[in-house]
Amino acid sequence: MKLIFTCALFLSGCLLFHSSSAKENNDLMKANYYYRHFAYHEAIPYYEKIADQINDWQTYSQLGDCYRLTNSFTKSAECYAKAVKMQGCKDPVFLYYSQVLMGLERYEEAGTWLKEYQKRNKPDKRVANMIAACSSAPKKLRAIPSGTVSLCDFNTDGSEFAPALWRGSLVFTADTVINLKKKTDNWTGNSYYNIYSVTCDANGKCGNEYSEVAKSKNVNIKYHDGPCTFSADGSTMYFTRNRYVTNFFHKKAIANGDTTVLLEIMIASDYDSTKKLFKKITPFQYNSDEYSVAHPTVSPDGNMLIFSSNMPGGIGGTDLYVCRKDNNGEWSKPENAGSLVNTAGEELFPYLADDKTLYFSSDGHEGLGGLDIYVSGLDNKSHTFSTPENIGIPINSSYDDISLALYADGRSSYFSSNRPAAKGGDNIYFYKRRKVYLKLTVIDSITRQPLSRAHVSLLSSKDTLTTQVNNNGQVIKQMFPGLQYKISASDSGYFPKEYFNSYSGNKEVDTISETVALYKRGAAKIFLHLTVKGKDEQPVTGVNVKLEAKNDYRSLEVNSEGVLVTTLFPERDYIVDVTKIECKTAYVSVKTPDNYRTNDTTIYKAVSLLCSEGIQEKDTLDIVVPFSFDRAYLSDTAQERLNSLVDYLTNKHPTYHIKLRAHADCRGNDNYNLKLSQRRAESVRKYLVSRKINASRIDESKGVGESEPKFVCCNCFTTPTDIGRTKEANEKKDREQCNKKAKSVIECSEFEHYQNRYLQVIILKR
Repeated sequence: MKLIFTCALFLSGCLLFHSSSAKENNDLMKANYYYRHFAYHEAIPYYEKIADQINDWQTYSQLGDCYRLTNSFTKSAECYAKAVKMQGCKDPVFLYYSQVLMGLERYEEAGTWLKEYQKRNKPDKRVANMIAACSSAPKKLRAIPSGTVSLCDFNTDGSEFAPALWRGSLVFTADTVINLKKKTDNWTGNSYYNIYSVTCDANGKCGNEYSEVAKSKNVNIKYHDGPCTFSADGSTMYFTRNRYVTNFFHKKAIANGDTTVLLEIMIASDYDSTKKLFKKITPFQYNSDEYSVAHPTVSPDGNMLIFSSNMPGGIGGTDLYVCRKDNNGEWSKPENAGSLVNTAGEELFPYLADDKTLYFSSDGHEGLGGLDIYVSGLDNKSHTFSTPENIGIPINSSYDDISLALYADGRSSYFSSNRPAAKGGDNIYFYKRRKVYLKLTVIDSITRQPLSRAHVSLLSSKDTLTTQVNNNGQVIKQMFPGLQYKISASDSGYFPKEYFNSYSGNKEVDTISETVALYKRGAAKIFLHLTVKGKDEQPVTGVNVKLEAKNDYRSLEVNSEGVLVTTLFPERDYIVDVTKIECKTAYVSVKTPDNYRTNDTTIYKAVSLLCSEGIQEKDTLDIVVPFSFDRAYLSDTAQERLNSLVDYLTNKHPTYHIKLRAHADCRGNDNYNLKLSQRRAESVRKYLVSRKINASRIDESKGVGESEPKFVCCNCFTTPTDIGRTKEANEKKDREQCNKKAKSVIECSEFEHYQNRYLQVIILKR
């Protein structure tokens, strides 16, 4: 997490030196130089070159520090693991190793090394809390979250953190460069931090266009700026920056006697909304040349300011301090927030949601790993804070979670975290408080009466419930929002039923009702009667028929009269593929009814196959290979589909060559679908080779993406989820493909998407 706080906090006791012989190693000298000057990103490649060669605990631990402080936790753990097993390894390395293991959710290992650290040192409440957390965290992480979390679209592969709400915008700190001449921070290898804003609403919908929060020359200077907070009326901004001095030639960041670069709080006031600038910027009166003062937050009434500092006399590395306005409108001297809030660890990023509710991040209380966000109440009479409570998942994780920004109703907020995500570095997330319950009722399919002896199983990747329904045939359970569940229902004398679903809900507390109808064994049946004829209306034999529906995958053949009769399950959407080599594949969809009736039902379908009398040079066979959505692997059903091609090439035409062209449906952006179809083409090629088709006979295996669909699905081009295209590109593609075909906008069904995931086999005679 980019704390932009005093570097010494992270490395106390670990600035190490090697013997004179080791110093002769030029790479080691460079690595140590960068390390001592907090240029961890620059130090890494030099340490990597010589760590195994030198093979001592100092080098491994310092490389582990560099990885840890640049968010490469897995590599950091690997280095620390080597260091702690070596003779003479210093105690702080055991602690850092444990912290990294907790971040990786390897709690059992972390607990072991924390206990080893505890044996070597005096009793430490912070370490005791960490040991306790190693026991409690796994259960907390498995708990049902209080709401949903989504990654904001404006995040980049750099770092975005410390959100704040201001005048309809979301203000945050980032190392993205926008027309600013700023140096690079050697700690991370990225630009220094600036304060930016994007438009956002209370539903987490944000724009992607960054704006500078103010045009003032004294905001977003050469070095770090941010995080920030605002007064209730938005006219004053309190923000953190590198403390620096200005001489005739340039601005230079300054450090204390330990060469630690310091932070200070600045106050920008008198905001002019027309000119978009703060007219006045002054330093906070309690800034210091000896220690850092940072991360301010101001109460809505403007009478209390809380910040984080490593000033002498504190409880831990950094503590929270409180200032209050006196009768003259001046800030009182800082007072430590007390031992209930502050620990021997780090307390950072305070946030006053109102005049008596404080949120802050800490790694000293019992948490989930890294920095967690806690909440504490303030008694304004005694000026004391209550025992902090961890706000739990999904906002907190085993990684660093900081900087809450709540909307007034308390139901939604923004926060930042360095947890793994689609974007690198630190990211800003949107949280929406939400509880989702499922009320599942199991009934008889014909009588519609509840089955009070039915059993239900609800299975997801995070929880499992297997239980008997109540007297009303019901089960009520709180669900993990957005998580996919496998739902199964069964009862004696009935066919079991299972399906998959996920539940997000539309309200803060939402109950979703579902009914599962089971049908009795031996009850009325549903039949499919399929007739296959050629263009001359004569029956076609030797035809393979694939039936595909949820939990029903079958490969059958028509009889000598070109007819197939088989039973189907009720309440299914079947895709029926009718295939024969040298014929154009035909498809039909079959939707079976609920089994509410007492009489058998027969569904009649007829298919006409267009077959050539012989394969000609460059003839094309279209084979629908049942690739799952967004997948390239070949299932058993897909392999069966290709076996007819294997038989054709092996037994009927052993000299023919082929070209393979794989297609994707239109969901997802163009570039992604092109790569997906290429993976599918390669999967088919590898399978054919594994079935003894000589690789030299496959002249080409190529993915063409979504460029040649059987069904033009215009809804793909205009849906907001198709983030790979701009609005202009959407409109252009819509015109070119939909209007060109003189069709109205097609809302493709799953069946049509399925047929667009097909394989073309081009026959080449040799």
